[in-house]
Amino acid sequence: MRIPARCAAWTVVLVSHGLGLWSLTRTPRPNTDPPPDMSVSLVSLSELASETTAPAQRSPAASPSSAASTQSPGPTPPSDMAASATPPTVTRSAAFADHAPVPPQVAAAPSRHAEIASPPPGGGTGVGRATAAPGTPTSAGAPPASTRAQGDYAARVRAWLEAHKTYPRKARQRREEGMAEIFLVLDRHGRVLRGELVRGSGYALLDAEVLAMLDRAAPFPPAPREIAGERLELSAVVDFHLDR
Repeated sequence: MRIPARCAAWTVVLVSHGLGLWSLTRTPRPNTDPPPDMSVSLVSLSELASETTAPAQRSPAASPSSAASTQSPGPTPPSDMAASATPPTVTRSAAFADHAPVPPQVAAAPSRHAEIASPPPGGGTGVGRATAAPGTPTSAGAPPASTRAQGDYAARVRAWLEAHKTYPRKARQRREEGMAEIFLVLDRHGRVLRGELVRGSGYALLDAEVLAMLDRAAPFPPAPREIAGERLELSAVVDFHLDR
């Protein structure tokens, strides 16, 4: 039992000595890497050169002045901002100048044309909307007095047609109802120069009554002196309806 123990001890001794000799005889690997951090060394050299050229001692007041000189560009951005803020003010004033309010005289012109083209309000049923046609020479550029005269004359024509309208007896029995539109051309004395059915009511008896009504209503009332021209074109709607 002692022989194996001694062999093991000698084996350990030999291995340890062999490792020691191997570490002594091993040659170190040459370092082929480039020198590290060359940029850091250059910066340090420049700082050293600047320190050598600077004065040996600096007064305590020099540091505030240098700090003030380094911070002097600070107020520059507000001045740039103030200079840049000036053009928007000019553009806003120019925008307001471009969009000047329209004079009230120009805005009042469409209202005059609307009064000429639109019929005067009329209540009741029967003949409605007897107005001067927009193509007549009397309606173009008419003064306010002529406009009122046209409205009054259209109302008279409407009432005149309503007074000469009758409801056909057979149409009443059949409960026929509808609306027909007529077109008239009158001279200044109220004589009918042209009269036609523009849109029928859908029933032959009612349409025939409209044409007969035109014959009974002629001549119409004469046009007032405020309306210029020798011809006056009118359109009217004749309504036939029964009480429920």
